Amino acid sequence: NNTQTELRQANTETSEIAVQSQMEKSDEKYEYAVDSGTNTATITKYLGNESVIAIPEKIENLVIVSIGDYAFQDCKGLTEVEIPGSVTNIGTEAFEGCESLSTITLNDGLESVGRNFIGGTQVTELTVPKTVTSMNYALYGAQNLKKVSFGEGMEKIPGYVFQRWNSYDPSSKVEEIEIPEGVKTIGRSVFDNCDGLNEIKLPESLETIEDGAFMDCDGLKGLVLPKSLKTIKDYAFQDCKGLTEVEISGSVTNIGTEAFEGCESLSTI
Repeated sequence: NNTQTELRQANTETSEIAVQSQMEKSDEKYEYAVDSGTNTATITKYLGNESVIAIPEKIENLVIVSIGDYAFQDCKGLTEVEIPGSVTNIGTEAFEGCESLSTITLNDGLESVGRNFIGGTQVTELTVPKTVTSMNYALYGAQNLKKVSFGEGMEKIPGYVFQRWNSYDPSSKVEEIEIPEGVKTIGRSVFDNCDGLNEIKLPESLETIEDGAFMDCDGLKGLVLPKSLKTIKDYAFQDCKGLTEVEISGSVTNIGTEAFEGCESLSTI
């Protein structure tokens, strides 16, 4: 009947639109998936052989909004890369195995960074833009990373940044973390297993340390919590075996379950 015919036509048209809206294309440097509905593209593979690249904001008038999973994986000659501000997402292991990569520049506009995105590289320092809200398991595999700075203007450090994907994965070797004034919340399990972190200066704007934020930071020794702090959630500093002294101000109204449990060297609180 007419209704069934119309439904078939509608389904056919929908399928055709879907196919048209996601097309794979390439040029001499990149393979990319096109979303014609939004006039945007995701880089899915690097085809070039340059050592220093600045990823363009546009290819053929398509705005580059994402670096896909594994897009630059094992590009062993790549030494330096800049991600444009148009990119909102970097996928899983996007630059993993780029064994010569020493510099990666991220810009404001980036929102999400995928798992182990610079694992196996030579990157030693990284600045995280203030616009980033998700970095789950992003940095545990970056074993040469020594310093991470979070961008001015960020209000919450996203959770799980350094947490390991598997229990057998190596712990982060990061030694220095810069958290700017203005940050109010340190996210869940963000510095979990950062064994090389000996000290950290917390901003005077900080109000909440979420669950497990510094769990298993064995190198952490002295800790001064800012007067602005109100809440220390469950397991926040659990098993920080090197922690010897903690100063907690009167502004703290809640200390969660086992917040300092297992801190076997802690003698003064």
